[in-house]
Amino acid sequence: MIAIEKEIMLVKDDPDLAGRFDILVSILGLSAVTAFSLLIDMPELGTLHQRQAASLAGLAPVARQSGEWTGRAFIRDGRANVRQALCSRHS
Repeated sequence: MIAIEKEIMLVKDDPDLAGRFDILVSILGLSAVTAFSLLIDMPELGTLHQRQAASLAGLAPVARQSGEWTGRAFIRDGRANVRQALCSRHS
């Protein structure tokens, strides 16, 4: 068992973390390692509204506009580690 798998198993000792971990790994395509990363980098996960969580993760589109000028929406800010964990090919 690799080191990260041992750490993941420690999550099972905390009922709250275990519940959130189980929900995350039930999402199709989300690995245990990615779920663990999310719990580490976003401890608020599970207590936020979905839009708040998307913004905090840096995955919510932000409209770029000023007065009458309207630009395109883009993704910015948020927590880089979370965005990287969710957008990597190894998730």
